[in-house]
Parts: sequence; C-alpha cells; structure tokens
Amino acid sequence: PAGENPLRGTQERESLTMDNLLSHRNPLLRKSAMALLRVPRSIKRFSVGNNDVSGPPAVLANSFPKSGTHLLSQIVGGIPDLNNYGAFLSSMTSSFQFRLRSVHETERFLNRIVPGEIVRAHLFSHAGYGELISRNNIVHFFIYRDLRDVVVSSANYLTTMNPWHRLHRHFKGLSLEDAIIQSIQGIETEPSFPNIGERFANYSGWLTVEDSYAVKYEALMDHRRKETIRDMANFYCHHAAEPPEPDFLSHRMMAGIDGNRSHTMRKGGSGGWRDAFTDRCKAVFKEIAGDLLVELGYEQDLMW
Repeated sequence: PAGENPLRGTQERESLTMDNLLSHRNPLLRKSAMALLRVPRSIKRFSVGNNDVSGPPAVLANSFPKSGTHLLSQIVGGIPDLNNYGAFLSSMTSSFQFRLRSVHETERFLNRIVPGEIVRAHLFSHAGYGELISRNNIVHFFIYRDLRDVVVSSANYLTTMNPWHRLHRHFKGLSLEDAIIQSIQGIETEPSFPNIGERFANYSGWLTVEDSYAVKYEALMDHRRKETIRDMANFYCHHAAEPPEPDFLSHRMMAGIDGNRSHTMRKGGSGGWRDAFTDRCKAVFKEIAGDLLVELGYEQDLMW
C-alpha cells in the first residue's frame, strides 16, 4: 500500500532470526527457540563427537549475573562458523527453581558441549570445571562488572522484570532503595541468596585461571573496547586449530554488538549506580563489599 515502509517485511523477518529469538523479551519465544535447537545440537554431537579438533573450538560465554551476559554472547557470536544452540549452563538452575546444580550435573553438561558451539553461562569457579574446559578445548571468556551496578540491575530485575523468578516475592513492592539494599545484603531464608560479596566469591576464581579470559564489562563499553576485543580475538585464535586472521576476527566480533537484542538490558552503560545509590545504600555496600571494589580496581579506597 502507498506509504507503507518497503523494508517492513525484511525487518520483521530479521527480527525472527533464531539469534533474536534466543534473546527475545517474550520468554515463551525464547524457550521455544531453545527447544527447537536441541535437535540440530544432538545431530552435531552424535555426528562429530566431542573431541573433534578439526573445526572451530566451542566457546563458553560465562558471566557473573547482571554483568553483560548478552553483550559477551553477541561479541563471541561474531566469530565465524560457531553455532548458538540456545544452551545455558547456570550453577543456579532456572530462575523458577533456583537451586544449586550439582558438580556431577555440571561436569556432564561441560562434557556434552560440541565443537563450534557457543554456550552462555553463569558458572561458578571450580578447579574441576576448569580442567574440563581445558581438556575439551573450550575457549572460556568470563565477564564481570562494577558490583554497584550489579546490585542496581539485580534490584530492578527481581522487582519488576521477572515476576516468575523465585526471589521475586522477596523484592515485590519494595522501593528502589530497599530493593538495592536487599540485593547488597542478600536473603538469609530459602532460597539461598548470599550478600553481594559472597555471591561474587563463587565466581572470583575465574579471575586467576590461566586458561580463562576475564574481561571487565566497562572495558567493552568505553574507549578500551577496540583494544579489548582485539585481545579477546587473539585469545580465541590461540585455541583454534585453523585460526582466522585476527584483524578480520576482531572486526566481526565488534560488529556483533547490538544493545537492542537483549531481553534483560534496560539501558546498558556503566556507573548508573551513582543515580540510584542513596547514602544508606553506600554505607551498606561499603560495609559488605567496599574492600572488594578496591581489590577489583573499581576504587582506590572507601572514600567514594
């Protein structure tokens, strides 16, 4: 019809690609896409096995929750010849159940990752997991973020964005200040939700594992982005039997970033905690995890 956008059909088709469905805001569409992708993943696993080193290695896009999960998966999604089958490995199971996944379950999952697969994860650090990741030639990236931004993001997510999360009932109806403080302090009753320092401690081991690339979210959002992604590309190439040219690879990884393709991202960026933190929030955070911010290089002292 006259006046209709000629690109409308193309845009709608693009919006329904499998990658977009996996990050769609509608949880039913996300789950449906994941279910559909189990078939090609199973075919790939049984056809090539888990020890095929002739093709590209698998990639584990691991993150501390609310630290840039989708940003990292978009970046590694730019690596040629990789496939995202929708697999997600979390040490805490689905948000509805929110129970601790056993070591046996986790190791079984890691052993079933197929070559050339992208797996997103919230995976606790564990020596046994690190050994399996190296043994199976899985390229492991781990992203983390200023923990003050993390607790603000968690407060918003658990208060308004995911009513199906098992923790939602503890956050429902809270003011933003109270929700942030609860995210900092954690919840002592079931289900387990430790304070922010203890939650990060479950992942902090990945910062010192030699065969793991730890990256700050902020380094992918400011002037360091190009240099950081180039370094990530070199890390991947080091593990690939037939690595692509690093400049080409870093360009592809950079081009994959799209903040609109995330069902949890509100506005992205870093430093948003400054607008959300009250003096009370600052005092509680400093008491629980102030020293950790200094250790991670986000502050020089507690005078912030």
